[in-house]
This record gives sequence, structure tokens and C-alpha cells, in this order.
Amino acid sequence: MLNSNQNRIKLALLDDHQIVIDGLKLLLKNDDRFEVVVECTNSVRFIKELHENDVDIIITDLILPKQMSGSAVAELVKSQFPHIRILALTMNEDAKVVHHLIKEVKVEGFLSKSAGRDELLLALSSISNGSSYYSKEALGLIKYYARIEEERNRLQLSGREMEIVNCMEKRLSNKQIADTLFISERTVETHRKNIYRKTGTKGEAALIDFLKNNGILNGNL
Repeated sequence: MLNSNQNRIKLALLDDHQIVIDGLKLLLKNDDRFEVVVECTNSVRFIKELHENDVDIIITDLILPKQMSGSAVAELVKSQFPHIRILALTMNEDAKVVHHLIKEVKVEGFLSKSAGRDELLLALSSISNGSSYYSKEALGLIKYYARIEEERNRLQLSGREMEIVNCMEKRLSNKQIADTLFISERTVETHRKNIYRKTGTKGEAALIDFLKNNGILNGNL
């Protein structure tokens, strides 16, 4: 448990919009358990502030345009400040990003930006007590990612086959794909046939639709 000596739990807030930070501070204002000691709109300065302040939990947005991303910040914090716990704010996040941060980076909490005060305090309470808190949206993305991984494993598309698929999505001809990947046109055609067989599709359009509907294209993986 954090702050076993009954001190207030020290928070650091990171978002590229000051109005979001001000909103979080307002939601936390009347709860004596928490104290905001760091607030930043710049991720690089935020890391510097963590070196200079005693922080228990950070609340960070994951999308920080033109800055170090919130995901990169989370990884850096876990590397440099392993005692600090993380609550990530999400809004329509990529399933792969959420899976990576929860399963590999070990982020303790995910909360939708649409959440209200009660859920924010519940998340912070769970995290400060050594547990975790993942919103319904985040848990849904984890389940979605697991299903996509299962489907990809079932299809058993190789790395080269996925390169071919990505080229096909761009409507490249066999010759263009061969030139792009430095292989022969005959090899491209062989890969095409194997891809169609594995996915049970016939024709480029049907293949692309199948892979998009199963989340295997368009950056979902």
C-alpha cells in the first residue's frame, strides 16, 4: 500500500491541454487523500519534475501530439521510477497499445476520459492500495485484442505473407510487389495463393475485407 504513514497520496498530472489538468484538479479538490504536486503540459518537462518531486501516482493522457507519447512516458516511468504507479487516461485507444501497456509495461490503471468523479476516485483508491483499476472500455479492448491474436494465430500468416497483404491493400500489382520486396513475381503469386487458401477467400477485394473485418489490417495489430 502506498503512503502507509498516513500522508496524502501525491499525484502528478500530464496532459497537453491545461483545461484537462484543471478539470482533474477540480474533481480532486475536496478529497483530502490526494495532493497534486506536479502538473505539466509537456512530457519532457514532466519527467524532469518527477526527478525533483516525491510522487506516488501519475495520471497521464496517452495522446500527446508533437511530444513524447503517453505510452513512452509510461514505459520511461516504469523504468526510472518503479515505485510510481500509473493511471492512463484513454479515448478511443488502439487495442494493441492498451494490451502492451497493461500486459507488458504493467500500467496499473486505465480510465476513459469520459469517466466521472466517482470512477476517478475509485480508480485512484484501488491503485493507491496496491491493486489495479481498468475501465470497462479498457477490458473490452483487451478481450478484442485477444480475439484478434487468436484469429491471426489460426490463420498463421507469415511475416512475408503479411508484407504481401499490406502491398495488396495498397493495390500494388504483382510486379510492383516484387520490386518492393525484392522477390520474383512468381514468388509473389505463390504467396498470394497461400494467403487466399489460409483465409478462405477468393480475390483481392474479398481478402482485404476479411482481414479488415477481423482487425488484422488498418493498424489494429
